[in-house]
Amino acid sequence: MTVTTIISTIASYVRVLSFSIMSERISKNLSKDVFSAIVHKDVSFFDEKKIGEFLSRLSSDITIIKNGLGVNVAMFIRTLFMLFLMLILLFVISWQLTLIMLASLAPTLICI
Repeated sequence: MTVTTIISTIASYVRVLSFSIMSERISKNLSKDVFSAIVHKDVSFFDEKKIGEFLSRLSSDITIIKNGLGVNVAMFIRTLFMLFLMLILLFVISWQLTLIMLASLAPTLICI
C-alpha cells in the first residue's frame, strides 16, 4: 500500500509539473505572438484604443488560458485515464455485469 501511494504521488507530481511547463511555454509563445502583432499595427490603431486597457485585457486573457491549460486539461486527462482503467477493471471482474451497467447508462443519463 505504501509503495502504491509513493508511486501515485510521484506520478501526480510529474503530471502537474509537465502540464505546468506546457502551459508556461504556450503562454510565452502566445505573449510573443501578441506582442509581435501589436508592434506591427498602424499608429491609427493606438489612437483609437486605450493601450493600458488593451494590455490589461490581453494580460488577463493569457493568464486565464495558462491556468486553464495547466489545471483543467491535466484533470480531464487524469479523469479520462481513470475512467478507462476502471472500465477495464470492471470487465476483468465481471464482463456480464459491466455490459448491463453500460447498457443501463444511456437510459439513466436521458432520464437525468
